[in-house]
Amino acid sequence: MDAVPEELRGRAMTLMTAGLMAVQGVGMALAGLVAEFFGASAAATAAALTGTLCTLLLVREARRTRRRDGTARTDERDGADQHVTGR
Repeated sequence: MDAVPEELRGRAMTLMTAGLMAVQGVGMALAGLVAEFFGASAAATAAALTGTLCTLLLVREARRTRRRDGTARTDERDGADQHVTGR
């Protein structure tokens, strides 16, 4: 949450939650498709591998965007530290 200005954190959480809910639905549909053709164990294995990969990528990104003093480096990435309305 350090990458989002405090006044926009509610919007960021709403967007994150909506995205998570959408991806969970798609993931369940894909898992059902995999289970239908390859069996439940293949679906569970694919879900575990996908989850592990996503977690590792998120950890890498979180570490990359942190300075040694613990503050986020958003100014170097995407300008997310700037207020959207330009105030």
